[in-house]
Amino acid sequence: MFERAVELLDEVLGCDGGTVVPASGSLPSPALSPAQLIDRITATEKLMNALQAEQARDLLAFAAARDAADRELGLTGSLQGRTASIEVGLALGVAPVTAACRITTAVSAVTHHAALVALLGTGRLSMGGLRVVLRATEVLESDQCRTVAAQLAEDATMDRLTPGMLERAATRRVLAVDPVAAASRAAAARRNRRVSVFHHPVEGIGVVWARLRAEEALAVHTSLDSRARCLRADGDERSITDLMCDLLVEDVTGRRIHPHDGSPQLPPAAMSPPPPGSPPDRDPDLWDLGCPDPYPDDWEPPAAPSAAPPPVSRRMPMKVEVQVVISAATLLGLDEQPALLRCYGAIPLNVVHDIVDSAASTTLRGLFCDPVDGRLLAMDSTARCFAGGLRQFGIYRDQRCRLSGGRIVDVDHIDEVHDGGPTSAGNGQGLAKNPHVIKDHPDIHVSVVTPQPVGDGFDKLRANAPTVAWTMPTGHTYPLPPPPTLGEGSRPTTIAASAPRDTQAADARLRDLRRRFEQPPTRTPKRRRPFVVRQEQRRYQRTQGRYDRQDTREDTALRRDADQIHRRHARQARDRRRQRRQRHPA
Repeated sequence: MFERAVELLDEVLGCDGGTVVPASGSLPSPALSPAQLIDRITATEKLMNALQAEQARDLLAFAAARDAADRELGLTGSLQGRTASIEVGLALGVAPVTAACRITTAVSAVTHHAALVALLGTGRLSMGGLRVVLRATEVLESDQCRTVAAQLAEDATMDRLTPGMLERAATRRVLAVDPVAAASRAAAARRNRRVSVFHHPVEGIGVVWARLRAEEALAVHTSLDSRARCLRADGDERSITDLMCDLLVEDVTGRRIHPHDGSPQLPPAAMSPPPPGSPPDRDPDLWDLGCPDPYPDDWEPPAAPSAAPPPVSRRMPMKVEVQVVISAATLLGLDEQPALLRCYGAIPLNVVHDIVDSAASTTLRGLFCDPVDGRLLAMDSTARCFAGGLRQFGIYRDQRCRLSGGRIVDVDHIDEVHDGGPTSAGNGQGLAKNPHVIKDHPDIHVSVVTPQPVGDGFDKLRANAPTVAWTMPTGHTYPLPPPPTLGEGSRPTTIAASAPRDTQAADARLRDLRRRFEQPPTRTPKRRRPFVVRQEQRRYQRTQGRYDRQDTREDTALRRDADQIHRRHARQARDRRRQRRQRHPA
């Protein structure tokens, strides 16, 4: 159980290389070199993940032992295993709800994701990444969870996956393991759109939350970002974030946002009397002598409104350059593997058809990926590419920053131009702003790892998608291959997908449930109460009925009196108005 943790502890204590051995037994950090500190940080991270894996196994064993002990005591129902979260919470100093969540997470991880738990402590997976996988696979069944966990374990062993990359890979694996259920969930989710607002009165701000379709959300954010950057380039002093917020408010409200100089605002205009010919007030004050007659002699009630037309499905017309990557087998209808919506993630196949069918105009791109590991090798396009076609290829191939996994800002040369590096696909890499800056550090070296020849006819094209090796100032080298074209989690794996669900058995269960619900209920003989009880119930019902009838008569009399008072007041007001008109004919 703890062998790996003990080995990692020895690795942490041995990061000095045998040169620093204080008498106290502790290892002071200032006495280590940067390379030794990196080794120690890495080993400490592995040790913490290994200990968290051991704690998860212990939590599962404790929960099982507590259930067994409660069964021996004869406890059943909600009392069985009820004290496990309380005991763990008291031992760890956390709330019982937090302890229950930890136990649930440990049970799910060890039972259904044993292949991923085994990677904790090896440096290929962290506990944060495992929690991400647990959230993504909570919609699957037990056998499907084990299949996805084995596939993700193989992905994590072959590639360097951060928690964000692991979340995208898990999403794709979940969509691939059960395409039918994923398609139905996606269709239901795309129909459930809403806009909500959350107020923070103390801070004086509010949060507008919109749940949109994937392509609509991307179109809104891309439009706001590009327009904000254009305004910023034209000399606007506001930040990109402020510009995006102002543009959103202007687009939604239709009003321009002007700079406020602190001067007092003009009061609103006074209310003017209603224009002649306007409909009468439906709720006038009858005691106001100047109030017009709400129902004159020539007034007629308005016509009943016609039935509302059925709601029309509204879609935002978009000019789409289809950056949805589909494998050749899916395009030919040989399978139903998920596709990739760039800058969003894996999506079911029916969502791809929905996006393409609703687009106003479409530009198609042909993307050729490696049949072995899925990396993008070349690109063909039906669109006119003037300048920047090579940049687009680098962005499509790398998808995210090679070093940080963030948004690609620049496509940079691996070998610099002044050193003789060519401007080609094989000498480019997509980087974010910060990695592009630190690449010029004198102690950081970036090189290309020559791919091993496979001999299947794609060796020359594989030079366009090389693995880039980054060597840090501490001497550690990190090889960074380009991701698969279809996104993380689409790399070919040796783990076969689980067998599809038995639809015949599900249909049989559905027919059985329908038969049970449709059959008439069986009438059970009603047990009669004693005569004294029945006589008392009848007496109570007669008394209660008499009280109810009396209350009804009183309510009727009160309503009648109120109606008479109302009619009398209306007649008096009408007589006063008639007298005023007789005194003043003009």
